[in-house]
This record gives sequence, structure tokens and C-alpha cells, in this order.
Amino acid sequence: MKIILFFSILFASNLVFSKTKTDFDLKFQLTPYQNQKSIGCTYKIENELSQDWLVFCDQNKFRVHLWVSEYRGSTSPKQKFEILYWVTELNNSAPIYHTQTSWLKFKEITTAHSFELSQGVLDDTYALSVDVLF
Repeated sequence: MKIILFFSILFASNLVFSKTKTDFDLKFQLTPYQNQKSIGCTYKIENELSQDWLVFCDQNKFRVHLWVSEYRGSTSPKQKFEILYWVTELNNSAPIYHTQTSWLKFKEITTAHSFELSQGVLDDTYALSVDVLF
């Protein structure tokens, strides 16, 4: 799914530019830790501005907040990606939250191809993974 590229403002003297990446394809899957047989998932955008997705895997429903920001600077590291991967389990009356924030830092400017993130869910018996392809 292709979405518009959204630019944010400059906020640091070392920063050449910053942008939020939304032009990528996604693939979600739910994998049990015991037998490693993955369950394919479907998804739909819930809120394009906040990059919230509803993800459906068999009988399980999740809300995923996936936010990718790219920062470029004039000194090393010249390129950084901040990735927010927050998962909310929506199967019970009370939602269950899992959060992860990751930084990828590169000495030089590079072209990102893809990355994969996983989050333990369902009492840490499964991993909800997302492949992000730029």
C-alpha cells in the first residue's frame, strides 16, 4: 500500500532534514513461538494521520501504530531512522499494550530496502511481525 510522503519541520542545527516515511508496503504475520508456523494477517488503515492500522490474524485483532521517521545530518551518523512499533491487543474487554522504539543509525546516507519488526503478544506465546518494504 502506497501512502503519501509527509515532511516535518527542521528542529536541530545538525539536522539537514527530517521526514516521516509513509511510502512503504507492509506484510503482517502472527507466529507461535512453539511450532513457528505463521498465520497470515490482513490489515487496513485506521488513521492515516497517526499511522494506526487494524490487523486481523485468525480470531485475533490488533491495533498497530507504525511510525517511521528519517533524519539526516551533516555529521556522522548522517542518516537515522526512528521506528515506533506499538501493538495493542484488542481481543479482550481491556486492551493489552506492547511498545517498542528502535533507532537505526548509518555513517553515510543509504537507501533502505526493508526491515522486519516483531513484538511478543498473546502472553508472549506469539510474535506479531511486520515486514516493511520501502
